[in-house]
Amino acid sequence: MKTIIIYDYDGYTLQNLTGEYRLPAGIPYLEVTLPEGKRLKPGIGVDVTKNPHQPIFEDIPKSETELLKDELHATKLALAELAESVLGGA
Repeated sequence: MKTIIIYDYDGYTLQNLTGEYRLPAGIPYLEVTLPEGKRLKPGIGVDVTKNPHQPIFEDIPKSETELLKDELHATKLALAELAESVLGGA
C-alpha cells in the first residue's frame, strides 16, 4: 500500500499517511511502499543528500509478546534437553 512521507528540507518527517491522501503542492514529499517488517525511521526519515531523496527504513522492533514467545520457546528447548540428559543418563 502506498504511503506518503511529507518532510522538510533537512529530511525530518513531518507526517506520513497511508490510505487516502491528497498530494501536497510546494513542499517536499515522497510516495513509497513500505517494505514488509520495516518502518520509516522516526525523526530524520528521509536522506536528502541523495538525489532523488530516499526514505530511511528500519526494522520494526519485536513486540513484548513476540519477545516472550521467543523466551518461552528457548525455555521449552532447554527443558527438553535437560529431560533428555536426565532420562538418557539413568
